[in-house]
Amino acid sequence: MRHYLLIACLLLGLLTSCEKSDIVAANATTDDGSTPLLYTLIQQNAAAAQSFDLSPSTTPTRLTTVHGNIVTVRGSSFVRFDASNMSSSPIKLQVEEANDRADFLFTRLPTVTVEWEGSQLLESAGMIRVRAYQDDKPLELASGEVVQITTRNSAKLSTSTGIQLFSSFLGPAEDFGWQSVPNDSISTIQPNLTNTGFVVTVGSKAFNRGRWLSCSRLVPGSIIPVRVQATSQNTSEGDFTHVFMVYNNLNSLDYTPYMSDQGLATLPILSGARVTAIVVRVTKDQTFYYGEQTATVTGPFTFTPKLSALPAATIITRIRQAAQ
Repeated sequence: MRHYLLIACLLLGLLTSCEKSDIVAANATTDDGSTPLLYTLIQQNAAAAQSFDLSPSTTPTRLTTVHGNIVTVRGSSFVRFDASNMSSSPIKLQVEEANDRADFLFTRLPTVTVEWEGSQLLESAGMIRVRAYQDDKPLELASGEVVQITTRNSAKLSTSTGIQLFSSFLGPAEDFGWQSVPNDSISTIQPNLTNTGFVVTVGSKAFNRGRWLSCSRLVPGSIIPVRVQATSQNTSEGDFTHVFMVYNNLNSLDYTPYMSDQGLATLPILSGARVTAIVVRVTKDQTFYYGEQTATVTGPFTFTPKLSALPAATIITRIRQAAQ
């Protein structure tokens, strides 16, 4: 079968390499509809948000996260959105982290810049989002105040050269991307003393957007469109599909929740990169399908993972293995 696919790819002039096609699928028995069921399968495996108590004082507090990032902030730096008085209750600091390709996948955070910055591929040293609450009400950082985050580079990062600070952006059509944060007198990024991470200072303007922050670098090279054609025996209109493109040698990921009724999706991929296409689909009868295929892309190419069915837990295991 592998040789047949390779010959077919060459005959169609689609690519130079086509290998390691691997497939599975799952039966889902809970939830009400296809869309929430698929999102639930992916999102419930994202890293849980971490919660820290912070006293509303002027003394700086250092908080260490699961991934070893250090958040330094003063409770007195926060104010309420409605300008009402702060209470004496503890401030709840909520921290979310995404450190490697599996984290990016389950949190659905592709490493691509926004369209007006060229939709360029990024490699991330790690992502973090920090938000503050008091008495269940969201807080914002007062003007002139800052939060300092000392990051720890992901072990999956290929190089820390050229790292910049980026902020997430979600457009009106739910088009997600990253936009660069100017390295100005308020929000800054610089290597830490041991070159194992970065010291990021976040001003009120960047913090109060409530967005993800990423220490990332622009990956040089040309981008080419790559197709993913995924079919299964039990396919019908109304199915929902996620397609993830996992870069094997970069801490990078691309993702689309859109696939045509014919099972076709197109994503921009870095030429010369070795990537794994992962397809997860749920049908109207709540059956999960999974497929994956790995190839080195050096020209126009169509991934053709065959989809079939397994328990949901097995699908999650296979995703984690593919995203290693």
